Amino acid sequence: MRIIWKRYSVGALLLAFLSLLFAGCGDYSSSSPTPPQPQQLKTVSGYVSNSVTGLALPGAVVTAYGVDANGVQASAPLAGSSFGVSDQNGMYSLKIPASYVGTLVVKATLPTSGVGKRVAGLSTPAPTPLRAAISITGTNDVLSVMISYATDAAVQLIENNATAANLATGFTPTGFSADNVLKANRVLEAVFGTGFNIIQPPSDPSALGTSSTGAQNLVVAIQAFNQVLVSESTSTSQIVTLLVTTGLGSGISDALVNAIQDVVSTDLSSVLPPSFQPSPAIISSITDAGTTPVTVPVVSDTTPASAPASVTATAVSSTQVSVTWTASSDAESGIANYIIYRSVNSGAFEQLAVLAGSATSYLDTSAAPQTAYQYKMTAVNGTGLTSAYSNVASVSTPADPNAPDTQIYTLTGRITANGVGVVNVKVDLTGSGTGSATTDSNGDYSFYVLSGSYTVQPDPQQTNYLFTPLSKTVTVAGASVSGQDFTAAQTGSAGGSVTYPSGSANGSVTYPDGSFTTGIVYPTGVVIGGVSYPAGTVVVSIHYPNGALISGVNYPAGTVISTVSYPGGVVVGGVTYPGGSTAVVVTYPNGTITTKIVFASGNVLTSTAYPTGTFSVSIIYASGTVVGGVTYPAGTVVTQVTYPSGAVIGNVTYPAGTIFTTVSSPSGGVGITIGYPDGSVGYGLDYNNSQNNYTTYVP
Repeated sequence: MRIIWKRYSVGALLLAFLSLLFAGCGDYSSSSPTPPQPQQLKTVSGYVSNSVTGLALPGAVVTAYGVDANGVQASAPLAGSSFGVSDQNGMYSLKIPASYVGTLVVKATLPTSGVGKRVAGLSTPAPTPLRAAISITGTNDVLSVMISYATDAAVQLIENNATAANLATGFTPTGFSADNVLKANRVLEAVFGTGFNIIQPPSDPSALGTSSTGAQNLVVAIQAFNQVLVSESTSTSQIVTLLVTTGLGSGISDALVNAIQDVVSTDLSSVLPPSFQPSPAIISSITDAGTTPVTVPVVSDTTPASAPASVTATAVSSTQVSVTWTASSDAESGIANYIIYRSVNSGAFEQLAVLAGSATSYLDTSAAPQTAYQYKMTAVNGTGLTSAYSNVASVSTPADPNAPDTQIYTLTGRITANGVGVVNVKVDLTGSGTGSATTDSNGDYSFYVLSGSYTVQPDPQQTNYLFTPLSKTVTVAGASVSGQDFTAAQTGSAGGSVTYPSGSANGSVTYPDGSFTTGIVYPTGVVIGGVSYPAGTVVVSIHYPNGALISGVNYPAGTVISTVSYPGGVVVGGVTYPGGSTAVVVTYPNGTITTKIVFASGNVLTSTAYPTGTFSVSIIYASGTVVGGVTYPAGTVVTQVTYPSGAVIGNVTYPAGTIFTTVSSPSGGVGITIGYPDGSVGYGLDYNNSQNNYTTYVP
């Protein structure tokens, strides 16, 4: 038999497709199934404290356990919940299903490290879990769930006294029912203080001194109980059971009171405030419990108080925020406490404070400058039920006015000439900071500065421009500063002698026609060419107090030319100077100067003092006076020349032996090319004694 494979194959494929279609591939026209939605969760958070010290305990692993309708705690963690680990402040946070209501037990498994911190010589117990029981009624987050030695004592009180097998008077045999949880907490408030189950533990011993009185009493009580566990060889379970059945007995009661006093006066004396006293209510309750059990209260109020209303937050300083609210109400049991929560910069809310039920305001002194805060509250009634949350109040604190401003600001300006920006002008900054900048193509400059006082000045050495104003004083106070502008005047070219038309400006001075040489500043007046200058005129480095410049001009006393100071006289070409004239570093009491040759009497050059005589360059005249009928005694020397007695030009008389160069001049006169006109000496004549081959005779 022959098989047609091609036809068979096509038929097989068609049958396979039809079988899939009719076998239940589903309604191919319908949409895909809706994916499951993620489970809604709520937060349970609070703090874990050390079972021995009562201080915050980091590193504890916290898990949540459900409680069934019979009040029995489940053996496994609550399905859908997460665990939390306490941080350095003891704070933990975990998630549970938002739909969960009823009693929840949270358990902190203590790390092996941390528990062993010894306090007052207490022995280190083996790490044992601590628990707390809470009632949850809604879907909101549950905050301030504390886990401590005290809350664990409340759990043990319920386990040993609220079951059908072991039922203490006042409890119901419903285990961890909401009713029994409230009763257990109320009973233990007698020995641990009101609101012990909502009080945040101090982070370390140093924080104990600034903690609330409730927190201080709770730490003292926890440490006292630990001492008694050792001294009386008892257990927490036995103590809390005795507390509600027969009473503690005088032994345990007295031991607890003494331990409290011992902890305060000895163990914690260095960290508690000097004025601290143990709670009289706790001391009284423990004393009474020595003979009479604590009565388990009847919980008739099962309705939480109203939430605090109209919560407001106001920053009263950079580090303080005032929180106010309208009081809650509870007609049945009143308001026992308020709990304030705070969020920092939109973070998670954390417990800030537990206040008395009579409070309507709170001052947060732990705020930081320039920080955003949010506050909300709950009220706790006399039964221990917690209200819903209040509204959220927001506030931001201002900057600290006394803190140094480390913010960087800009200081900017522009330099223009005839409305156009001037490029490449160096601008200097001095004052609270220093620096320099160069203008860009638009004439703009900028500096990065801190708050402070500054001086801004275009470089005065700029050769092409004069700036108005010369500088600016600028104050930068918490904001950038702009508009620090200057105008530049360019009225000629740099270098050489520039002629300025009438009305040219230099700084704030206006000049009529005249000339300007770079680096020369004329405060007022006219420049060059027989012009008179008023007092204070400056030409290069020459300062003229008063008078007129250029050849043949008379200068009054105090005139300065270059580095030469002349008290009075006339300058240039055979001018005679009165006493006190100075040339360079030489002081002359009296005499005449022409070019580099100076004649005087009593001359001083550097450190050399000359007796009566005359000095010319390096030539020394031993004694006598020069020029115009002056008589020299014997021994006068001019270079190597000796002059015999006689006169040399202008009726000058020389004593015998006078010689000039190699010429012997008898009495009468000296010729050659040397002439001494009356009142002057050898203009252009070089009296040099570089060979030191002259002889000086002192008469």
